[in-house]
Amino acid sequence: MKLSRYETIKGPAGDARPLFILLSPVQTQGPSVSSLRMAAAAAGLGNPYVVVMSGHGVSDQEKMRSAIGADGLGEYMHLELEWANKPGTGYPFESNAAGE
Repeated sequence: MKLSRYETIKGPAGDARPLFILLSPVQTQGPSVSSLRMAAAAAGLGNPYVVVMSGHGVSDQEKMRSAIGADGLGEYMHLELEWANKPGTGYPFESNAAGE
């Protein structure tokens, strides 16, 4: 997170928050998220923006986000057979979230 090219997210106060993605987290990672935030603050890096990313639906991701104290949700893509058979079309996160 100390590298100048490390991805950051603009926080509400205009500060740069390092982006940290948790792939398929488990509920026991709550203390790890807290430790990550404390270590980043101690190193002068600011409060990381922690994102939950998993292959589960948005409802389950939101429960996990809340349980471990993460900030947001993310997803590479969500494939459905109808969409997969239409190359060149998009399937935005909002559509996935609306279907739950």
